[in-house]
Amino acid sequence: MGKTTHAARTAGAHIRYIARPSAEPILQAARMPGDPNAARSWLDAQEKTDRKNARIIDRIIMALPRELGPADWQRLVKGFADDLTKDQAAWLSAIHAAGADAGNPHVHLIIRDRHPETGKRVAKLSDKGAVERVRRLWEQCCNRALEAAGRTERIDRRSHAARGIETPPQRHRGPVRPSRASEGSVVVDHQPRH
Repeated sequence: MGKTTHAARTAGAHIRYIARPSAEPILQAARMPGDPNAARSWLDAQEKTDRKNARIIDRIIMALPRELGPADWQRLVKGFADDLTKDQAAWLSAIHAAGADAGNPHVHLIIRDRHPETGKRVAKLSDKGAVERVRRLWEQCCNRALEAAGRTERIDRRSHAARGIETPPQRHRGPVRPSRASEGSVVVDHQPRH
């Protein structure tokens, strides 16, 4: 989210969305407040000091291995976020794994990519190759977490074609809302953006 691409305070409003009580989120943060209201105020204040074409935050949504539980997910997300930010940039995460998301555990990660002293970017998520670098790191972190939990399952970030699998990959459809589907509305396939 950037100053030229989003309305003022949109980044802070995103915190309100991912931390909404109805999602029953498990929240974690580093180098920024962990309380959603304080985090939103902090981020809004940070945005005011940014240059006019600044990138305010980066948002990442990742599926969590269902083979792990909440404590493992928290360790996994913290390790990933700290590695990605080199223990320097601020981040906040909201794990959603309850209610409608019980069968679809995932994490929303917000990164404020600024070194606290120099203001320089450390995660460099807008650089060429960043998507592949993030996917590789997530794969490594997930597989270490699965191994530490004594699980044999592993994730592989590569496409089916790259892995020599001939069956087409499944498409993520997001939450299916029976009441809307029964009203004849169209369910849209969500494709990851690169």
